[in-house]
Amino acid sequence: SPFDVSVLLTAAQTNQSLIDQGMSNLGAASGASNVVNVVVDPVAALEAIPGVDAAAVASFATSATAASAASREAATLAAEATRLDEAATAREDQARALEANAAALEADAETARTNLEEATAAVVPPSAAETTDVALVGGAVSGSVAVLVIAFAGYRYRRRR
Repeated sequence: SPFDVSVLLTAAQTNQSLIDQGMSNLGAASGASNVVNVVVDPVAALEAIPGVDAAAVASFATSATAASAASREAATLAAEATRLDEAATAREDQARALEANAAALEADAETARTNLEEATAAVVPPSAAETTDVALVGGAVSGSVAVLVIAFAGYRYRRRR
């Protein structure tokens, strides 16, 4: 004897591929003459049930709509958070590269400073103590030359007499 069977499937309780496979199996079964895939509005289905409180169904509809909107907003915010995380990671990589460049520049500056100090030390005029030593040596040489000149002049003068 013929009879009607209704099968309600929801992706919330199973996955879509299993639903599609079940519909295909029902359509291929022997004696299956009418397989229909119908999307049912759950609020309308609940309202059609005799004895269900209409206020409870309206509250459910409002809560379901709010939950759906919140879920969409959460997905949007999660995507934005992922994008911001990727941007922050890129900025951190840039900051690390800049930090490495700054360290290299500081090392170069220190090397240049050392080279400048060495070059400056090489061209500094002698100190007062060094100048005094040079003057003393110069005076000693001049005095020695003067003594030799006087001695030579005295020797020549003696020979002439």
